Amino acid sequence: GARGAAVSLGIHGKAKGAIGAWLTIAEWKRDIDLNWNRIDVQTTKVDGETIKADTYYSLVNGQFVEA
Repeated sequence: GARGAAVSLGIHGKAKGAIGAWLTIAEWKRDIDLNWNRIDVQTTKVDGETIKADTYYSLVNGQFVEA
């Protein structure tokens, strides 16, 4: 809903929400030994312009991108 929150902290995670909701997403990368390491976690608000409502987003290179 408009006052909701979606949190995705797993590998290859994605999240979506209604206008006014908050999205928190983690970004992961593998190291030379193929171990997964969390490299970033960010939160943004769905505003309907920069972050569209009801659209899945992932975190790539520290940026929210449509998934």
